[in-house]
Amino acid sequence: MEEQMNIRVPAPISAEHHELHTELERAIQVGGMTAVAAREVARLLHDHIAKEEEFALPPLALLKQLAKGADESSMA
Repeated sequence: MEEQMNIRVPAPISAEHHELHTELERAIQVGGMTAVAAREVARLLHDHIAKEEEFALPPLALLKQLAKGADESSMA
């Protein structure tokens, strides 16, 4: 039976996205114009980060297997 590869967003990038979200939440808590600006940044980044994590970043997880000579046909 063919082994299914687990393709996920690399942990450092996922952690960076989480940290960015946390910092934006802190900025929103400050209030005033800082909060207004932070909400706008969060709004603009939300869809971008979601699409990046869904489509662009998972293939990066394959690089380690490819560097080790993994069979490319199992990565489909």
